[in-house]
Amino acid sequence: MKTLDNETYFLLVRQMLAQGKTVLLRVRGESMTPFFPQGCEIRLRPAGEKDLRRGTPVLAQTREGMYVFHRIVRVCPEKIVLQGDGNLHGCEETTSELVFGAVDCGGRARCKALLWIWARPLRRYLLGIWRRASRWRKGRPEGNAPH
Repeated sequence: MKTLDNETYFLLVRQMLAQGKTVLLRVRGESMTPFFPQGCEIRLRPAGEKDLRRGTPVLAQTREGMYVFHRIVRVCPEKIVLQGDGNLHGCEETTSELVFGAVDCGGRARCKALLWIWARPLRRYLLGIWRRASRWRKGRPEGNAPH
């Protein structure tokens, strides 16, 4: 099996999205936890003008050239600010031209995402609880539910 470097891989993904195709990707990393945990599969479709709004999870290239799958937290005339759901600090900046794909979020999921963005000051505590619960569930043998 041949391994592609990130630049080549994302160039192929961009080409497929530019052709109007949908692309399935597997999430790597924890930056989008808890909504898109590591290993989950996402269905990216080409991003349109209506996707460039707060709360939309997008595949974009940052101004530094790095590809990220993060959520839009702010839209300004000259830039779009992105942040991973699992990130406590740090945001990336991009432009509308560098947003290539978007994931559909239905009404309920979109509301949860907007609440998550709004609850940024509480994220440290909420993520701590989430991560501890995830570790606890992973460490428990199958079928040994708590009584």
